[in-house]
Amino acid sequence: MNYRLNSTNVVSDTIDGEVLAIRSDNGAYYSLRGTAATVWTALLSGADLHAVAAAVAMHHCVGGDAVFAEVEAFAAVLVQECLLVESSNDGAEIAGFSDDTFGTAWNTPAFDKYTDLRDLLLFDPIHEVQPQGWPAVTADPAE
Repeated sequence: MNYRLNSTNVVSDTIDGEVLAIRSDNGAYYSLRGTAATVWTALLSGADLHAVAAAVAMHHCVGGDAVFAEVEAFAAVLVQECLLVESSNDGAEIAGFSDDTFGTAWNTPAFDKYTDLRDLLLFDPIHEVQPQGWPAVTADPAE
């Protein structure tokens, strides 16, 4: 099974090893740290679950068999939360793990979900912007 970001309703970014994901359709936001951030990064590569589990296990220096079941369960939760969707595309090479987490202890991946800013996020949704910022105002050609 392969996955991709639910780009219709989710934006995410990684800052200092923490993944922040926001659902624009319901105002919930998520914090993924530690092994959860590692698994998230690997899943977004589009690689299948076996490749993801193997890469994550190698990154955390643990056996892959134990990791596979936890990665599979975590991916299912991310799909249930509508952060990821199944994909039929074969992914590229898994890269982008933080050097800071190499060899750190393996813990069952989990995330924190917050809804305290729901009203604000739904009132003023996140805008995908171009490098020039938002709102990008075009110059009047008559000027």
